[in-house]
Amino acid sequence: MTDIERIRALAQTFLDEAQHQIDEVGETGAHQAVTSAKVCRQIIAEIALLPAATSPDRIPAAVRKELDDYASVGARPSAFVRAVLEGDLFVAFRFAACADYTREDGEENLLSLPAIVAHIREALHPSIYGGPEAVSRWMARPRG
Repeated sequence: MTDIERIRALAQTFLDEAQHQIDEVGETGAHQAVTSAKVCRQIIAEIALLPAATSPDRIPAAVRKELDDYASVGARPSAFVRAVLEGDLFVAFRFAACADYTREDGEENLLSLPAIVAHIREALHPSIYGGPEAVSRWMARPRG
């Protein structure tokens, strides 16, 4: 289960428990009942176990492969990954769920942006990212 799916499941559990409490004790007592419920503590504990926002584990496998292929052989990345490499946040958001990815993949791409950027900064040489010229120059570099 991905982090997004876990968060959605935890949020749904919380909403279901809140509705159950409202049904049992009415609107007035629902807030106190829900905040003291065991399910709230479980949700908080589960969220605390999720990887840090910049953990490399948060990078979707397809995006990680694109980054690795780009760094190693100058392979042309998708529009989303290229926009991130070029530092163009607006374009990255626009292409996060483009034809290369499903809607769910697009959401995961957006949620993993901090991890993607951290990975780029830590793993790639600064000369091959940061602007359109750097990215184009790296892809056009003769390999041999």
